[in-house]
Amino acid sequence: GEKSSLMHQEQERKIKSAITVSNVCNFVLLFSQLVAFLSSHSLALMANLIDAALDMVSGLVILVSWRVKSIQDRHKYPIGRSRSEPLGVILMACLMTAATLLTLEESIQCLLSQGKERAFQGLTPSVVLLVTLALGTKLL
Repeated sequence: GEKSSLMHQEQERKIKSAITVSNVCNFVLLFSQLVAFLSSHSLALMANLIDAALDMVSGLVILVSWRVKSIQDRHKYPIGRSRSEPLGVILMACLMTAATLLTLEESIQCLLSQGKERAFQGLTPSVVLLVTLALGTKLL
């Protein structure tokens, strides 16, 4: 009855808050990884940047599929929109595969060119700070 409806609304509010906090953290992480990569030209930081970008996209996919799934119009969608979540997972799997292949290609090119194209700039204190903050964000 009414009690279960209130509990459901509270649960929905908590889910929405968790998704929002996660997306904000992912944006901060993405920005810090971008600055760190641009400062150092490190392939390892490039891989972290790609991971942060995928986390951001993943959070947005989760948000969109959660919202789409929660829209209930039995006349328009008689079986519901429960398939939106698996479609989001398939989308993320494709994006992750593409990102992995791009990272692999860049790493192989760097190996073959013996690092002539892009020199590692080193890790400045600000880059170390950004990476540390990014790690702290991940641990939260």
